[in-house]
Amino acid sequence: MYQAAILIASDQGYAGTREDLCTPYLKELLKEQGYEVVDCRILPDEQQQLEEAMKDICDNIKPQLLLTSGGTGLSPRDCMPEATVAIAHRMVPRNCGSNACLFYAIYKTCHVFKSGCSYKKTNVDH
Repeated sequence: MYQAAILIASDQGYAGTREDLCTPYLKELLKEQGYEVVDCRILPDEQQQLEEAMKDICDNIKPQLLLTSGGTGLSPRDCMPEATVAIAHRMVPRNCGSNACLFYAIYKTCHVFKSGCSYKKTNVDH
């Protein structure tokens, strides 16, 4: 069984002032695809905290997949893309469109508005 982790960037979710609907949805999708969800975190839109969490998840928990959500808007606090680029060893920009198409083919819906793919060496078999 493959393992997955979920990291959500949300000031309001972290503070408990907004219900997190993303994590349960992602957990169910991952379960349907045969993944074991081994870690879920909600953090505020703070780049350093997001970077540290991604490093911890990738270097210590070592899931095959880390899904992130939130922090991709245009407000000054949204920083998930910057945090991802900061810890990634390589970005894979052209892969994401095909992933969105695959998601649509499987679920007949697509909620992917902004996406990015990257890898961190600890998660790639050499």
